[in-house]
Amino acid sequence: MEENRFFKYVWRINGLLLLLVGLLAAALLAFTGYQLYASSGLRAPHDLPRTTDTKTPSPRQLGTPVAIAGTPHVMVPLWADAVEKRDYFSKSNDNASNYLFIDGQHQTQHWLLPDNNRLILGSDLLSELGCCDDKRTIRAILYQVVTADSNGDQRLSQQDAVTLALSRADGSGYRQLIPAVDRLLGQLPLDDHTLLLLYQKQGMGYAAWVSLTDLVLLKEQPLAKVGDPAS
Repeated sequence: MEENRFFKYVWRINGLLLLLVGLLAAALLAFTGYQLYASSGLRAPHDLPRTTDTKTPSPRQLGTPVAIAGTPHVMVPLWADAVEKRDYFSKSNDNASNYLFIDGQHQTQHWLLPDNNRLILGSDLLSELGCCDDKRTIRAILYQVVTADSNGDQRLSQQDAVTLALSRADGSGYRQLIPAVDRLLGQLPLDDHTLLLLYQKQGMGYAAWVSLTDLVLLKEQPLAKVGDPAS
C-alpha cells in the first residue's frame, strides 16, 4: 500500500513538472513569435509609422512658377484644394493657401505665410511706374486674403470678406493692411513709392494710399459722394 502511494506522489510530481515545462515552452514560443512579428514590420494599420510629412507639399500640390521681373525670385502657389482641410476651402483652381518663394541667385527658399490656414484669392505684382513690361522691376506684391469665415458657411471662399495685404517682391515683410474688404475695385501705382487702392467696405467705397517702400497704410478715406465739396 505504501508503495502505491509513493508512485502516486511521483506521478503527480512528474505531471506538475511536465505542466510547468509545457507552460514555459509555450511562453518561450509566444515570445519568440512576437519578436519575429515585430521585426518583420507586420503591424496593424494604425501602428504603421507615418513617413509622409504633411508640411512638405508634393509636386502635384504646387502650381506653375511665376518669375518676379527684375529680381532673381520665383513664386510658386500651393493650391488651397491640395492641403489637408479640403472641405474648409472653396473649390477653385485659382485659389492658393500659400506661396513658396525661391531665390535662384542665392539658392534659398521660404514660404510667404507660416501656415496654410488662409485662402489667397489673388496676387498682383506691382511694378515700377512707367516701365515697359519686359524690363519692369517688381516693387511689391498685393494679396487678397480670406483669413476668417465671415459669412458663417463653415468654409473659406470668395463670398467671405478679404484682407488686403502686401509683401516685398521676394515674399518678405508680409503685412496685412486693410481687413474686412467686400471687394477690391482696383489698384494703381501713383509713383515708384505709392500705391492707390480703391475698394468697397461695408457697402461703402474707399480710397487708400499705401507706401510701397515701408509697406504701410498712409491714408484711408471714404470716396466722395456726388455733390460733396472738394476736400
